[in-house]
Amino acid sequence: MNDRTLRLALIPLGIGVNMAIGTMVYMLKLPIYLDAIGTIIVTLLAGLRPGILTAVLTQIIAGYTINPVLPYFIPTGVAIAVYVHIAARWGAFRTLGGTVVAGLGLGIVAGLVSAPIIVYVFGGVTATGRSVLTAYLLSAGERVLKAVLLSGAAAEPLDKTLQCILVVWLLNAVPQSLIRRFYNGNFSETASPRPVVFPLSFDHRPVVQGIHPVVRGVATLFGIAGTLMAKEPVFPLFFWLGILVPLCLFTGLARKHIRMVGGVVLPLAIVLVAVWGVLVGAPPGAPPGSDPDGGVRYAALIALKLTVLAGLFHLCFMSIPQSELLSTFWHWGIRGDYLIVAIGAFTIWPEFKLRAEQILTARFARGLMPDRRLFTRFFQLPYMLRPLLVWSLRAAVQRSEMWGQRHLLDRLGEMRHTYQGAWISNTTLFLLSIAWVGLQWIKNP
Repeated sequence: MNDRTLRLALIPLGIGVNMAIGTMVYMLKLPIYLDAIGTIIVTLLAGLRPGILTAVLTQIIAGYTINPVLPYFIPTGVAIAVYVHIAARWGAFRTLGGTVVAGLGLGIVAGLVSAPIIVYVFGGVTATGRSVLTAYLLSAGERVLKAVLLSGAAAEPLDKTLQCILVVWLLNAVPQSLIRRFYNGNFSETASPRPVVFPLSFDHRPVVQGIHPVVRGVATLFGIAGTLMAKEPVFPLFFWLGILVPLCLFTGLARKHIRMVGGVVLPLAIVLVAVWGVLVGAPPGAPPGSDPDGGVRYAALIALKLTVLAGLFHLCFMSIPQSELLSTFWHWGIRGDYLIVAIGAFTIWPEFKLRAEQILTARFARGLMPDRRLFTRFFQLPYMLRPLLVWSLRAAVQRSEMWGQRHLLDRLGEMRHTYQGAWISNTTLFLLSIAWVGLQWIKNP
């Protein structure tokens, strides 16, 4: 079997593991994350490059489907993959003691990388369980960066150690004959799945799309830049209500967008207002209690920025028909191995959710689960992860064999796409994004 295709096929499954567990933990607002298990598994089995791709794509895909906060933590995911790769090369995961030490070190690294992001992008609060400790430290007069570092020191080492132990436990339960298929990774020395069918087309006929993929990507980048430049909440509020909400209604994404805003951004906004408007009583950098209104405005600005970014992610990614994914990524300059990984990552999530639901349904039917509430599902993780991992590895092997038989990677290298669409829609979208950045540049030179 081609080892190259095997490693590429494993990446989407690692993304599914990250999203499945991380989402459940986030919804429960626990003081841990458990959102890098797939990254650690892929890094141990397939090496550094697949591990980094797993981390980056997880944050991007989870950002537009689950939580708009996550794309900002791409550097943390990359740091996790790099650290695990180096630690594995030194044999850190061969014993329980080595795994614990490696997990503690991983927690320190992840905390140091994440702290500046949490401070300078989210005002020190991300509406997770550790934000409670951060809020307490801020109310006690600690500086934002120090409070975030201290809360991270309390949560990150425990979380990452737990993840490392869980990964080694899972991999030790996988049949060695299956583990050995991934012989170029870092871990190999210590039911027939249904493959996902990608929407591939190898002809050279023009692709008709309403918005050119390049315009879609550039407008999204300009929208993100303008949002990050905003210094007053009124501008993101106007951009959201006046442009993004109508576009979401026009594209049929309004329900999904409102669901994310209500389920993710609104709770974060409440926490931010409670921290900066009530507990601290001032925005960052001001003496505590000196400006409660300023603290509320700061909290509103952060929440509205995230709302706008959520709308931009939805419009950029979720409005792409599945039949146009391949053409869109190709026009974005994603080619070769990266193209097939991107397509696999964007199509694996529904299949992965279905497999997880089948396992939970079977356990509930046998009387092994008292109910199907979210909290009960969380305690089913040890029983769900092993069969999911085995299915993931077998699915990766089978998909790799299918790609090899069809010479898929070679055929992707010869693919070309041309575009046909309405120039009025493209010009309008491009000018709106330019105007948004220009407005922020004028107001915040």
